[in-house]
Amino acid sequence: MCEIAAVAFSGTALYENHYRDSENIDGSLEEQYQRGMAFIKRNLHHVQGNQGFNSLGQLEIPEDVFVELLVNALVHRDYFTNATIRLFVFADRVEIISPGHLPDTLTAEQIRAGRSNRRNKVLAGHAMHIFPYRGMGTGIPRVLHAWSRIDLTDDRDGNQFTAVVWRPAAGQQAEPSPETNQASTGQVLRLLSIIDGEHSRNELQTRLQLKHRDSFTSVYLQPALTAGMVEMTLPDKPHSSKQRYRLTERGKAVLAEHLLLSAHQHEHESTPPHLRQGSGDGNLGVFSPFWALGSGMSVFVRGLHDARCTHARRRRTVVFAAPDITC
Repeated sequence: MCEIAAVAFSGTALYENHYRDSENIDGSLEEQYQRGMAFIKRNLHHVQGNQGFNSLGQLEIPEDVFVELLVNALVHRDYFTNATIRLFVFADRVEIISPGHLPDTLTAEQIRAGRSNRRNKVLAGHAMHIFPYRGMGTGIPRVLHAWSRIDLTDDRDGNQFTAVVWRPAAGQQAEPSPETNQASTGQVLRLLSIIDGEHSRNELQTRLQLKHRDSFTSVYLQPALTAGMVEMTLPDKPHSSKQRYRLTERGKAVLAEHLLLSAHQHEHESTPPHLRQGSGDGNLGVFSPFWALGSGMSVFVRGLHDARCTHARRRRTVVFAAPDITC
């Protein structure tokens, strides 16, 4: 089951009969990530921190913590296990439970130290085009640096991996983190790239082909505003029907730098693999169709634009592609 089951409880026990919020999150992996982050954000407290009085506040726990843990769950879960990713928000903690224990002999202590082992190698290789993801094993150490109160449990008997993020005690405000105000790079860059003047919220959402207003606001627009890359045309009237959004000088500079780097990357990818500097590892190229076999799973990638994730009942064949991976 390729989806996220999300529930927010009022108390601290899983057996409670009442919840504050609940959502079954399906769709493409990018949509699941966006809606999963939106669910977390709307069910955690926002605190003033070191921001001004008129700010919308920041999450009680640095946002990058949940970005990394949710992306890891989507990229590294066991897609052959008939179970959902479970996202629980309690009064004292947030739990993200991913189907499948850590691959091979990898342990929770090793990933705390920066070790990594990719279960879904092809999906992980294309995840950087979908999520804020690099796949270098640095994510968990950075998360622990931003927020140390995290328990990681690899349950091999139960075939699941659990990350528990403990929330600040009632009345206690989290320490501001430098990472807290950083934008989710991939989504913000997508937003910057489609702004060529002044646009309404609906226009921007339509250009990005996003259906959910809350996801667009929390994952794209608000991080860009907080990072000072996008600004309102009517900052004193944030809810005005005439409100429009445009790039700031900083946003233009960031976009220009990104386009320059993308041009260099495209030039690199268009070079035959045997002529690339440092090649020799069988680099197949991002846009080249190829077969990859591993762990009883056949994976066929047909480029970045025509992918679907399907799960055949009998043959258990998984087909991955990016960025629009649907399950």
